[in-house]
Amino acid sequence: MFRALYICQDALSSIIEDAKGPIKFIQDTDRIFGSQHGYDNKHMVMKSYFMAKGPFFKEGYRANPINSVDIYGMMCEILGLEPAPNNGSRLRYVDMIRETDDPGSAILATLSLWLMLFSGFVSLSLML
Repeated sequence: MFRALYICQDALSSIIEDAKGPIKFIQDTDRIFGSQHGYDNKHMVMKSYFMAKGPFFKEGYRANPINSVDIYGMMCEILGLEPAPNNGSRLRYVDMIRETDDPGSAILATLSLWLMLFSGFVSLSLML
């Protein structure tokens, strides 16, 4: 079943392939591009990892996978902000958070989360 959503995309061709699992379609073997798009995150091998530490998160807790769109709502919750309408769901991350009434711990948790995300992106870019 094809799960992608395309609305008025001029850059799309008239034919769209949907690979099952970690399969790549390569037509021209002389040119292989280092970046691909359209991974389906329903396959575990195509998901990215999420790690967080700080007073907002339960220590040593191993959560089920969350979607990237869930992080926005989580960050807003940590900062005590009302998120704009989005496609994320609190239900996917609620089990990993620790309930706290201390606003200072929310800021500390946010800073540690951003540092962890930033260091992950830097590490990834150094590997490429």
